[in-house]
Amino acid sequence: MCAVKLDLRTFESRCERLYKCWQSGDGQWKDFDAFAVPAGKFDSVYGKTLSLHVWLFGYELQDTVMVICNERIAILCGKKKMDFLQPLAEKKVNGREVVLVARSQTDLDKSGIQKLIHSLADSRKGKTIGIFEKDKFSSDLTKEFRKELDSGKFELRDCSALFSDIFAVKDETELNLIKKASDVTCNIFNKHLKEEIMDIIDYDKKVKHEKLSSGCHAALQKSNLINGLDPDSLEMCYDPIIQSGGKFNLKFSVERITRCLSWDKTLVTPVKKAEAVSRRPFTENLIGCPCERGK
Repeated sequence: MCAVKLDLRTFESRCERLYKCWQSGDGQWKDFDAFAVPAGKFDSVYGKTLSLHVWLFGYELQDTVMVICNERIAILCGKKKMDFLQPLAEKKVNGREVVLVARSQTDLDKSGIQKLIHSLADSRKGKTIGIFEKDKFSSDLTKEFRKELDSGKFELRDCSALFSDIFAVKDETELNLIKKASDVTCNIFNKHLKEEIMDIIDYDKKVKHEKLSSGCHAALQKSNLINGLDPDSLEMCYDPIIQSGGKFNLKFSVERITRCLSWDKTLVTPVKKAEAVSRRPFTENLIGCPCERGK
């Protein structure tokens, strides 16, 4: 944890953007008096809590509770995370203080949780609190904090859509990272996966979907595919989903089918992350106007 360094400049600029949206009073922003963000263990990379942590801190802060109030941001956390966040406590960020509250096993964090609850109550009208309703955590800390939130003092409302709008606008740093990630993605699919699939088809091999998928992970270690980037800085957000034999499900949450790759002929789409190997009308209608390759 201590090896990771907080980017103070990024935190300041993004906090400024967050408070600017909130203070503008546009849309539903005006309805919220504060925001509460408890975090346990992250089981999904798609939750708003993890997105907010990475957006602000560049790191996931498990077993913490953050409250974003009108005049301050307060964070309840353990010692290692407090060391990481310490630069924020030494100065005001955009005129607002960042208060770090240490966790305590002596009273099972009750005093720390009460400090956060008081901060929420003192923010604006202290009534309507924004939460990420779909993010569910089961740690002792998040359970105790949520129990206080549900005590009847506050009206809890989902604010996920508001934060999605903020995350959607990318700064120059984010755009540069997206470009680099896209270049590597194209290389993995065009110079590795596509060639593997065509080799299987040409030589009538029997290769399971799982092997093709895991091969993409191994390809991240090949220097000719990652454009000089550090392999340790690259990670797939989810395993490539390989499907064949006329059974297709295009949801990200689909489970991979344990079977060997099958094909009739190849339809290559202009979409860089999709290659369909089938002549079935379902595939043709789904893709649009594919370019046929081989028979």
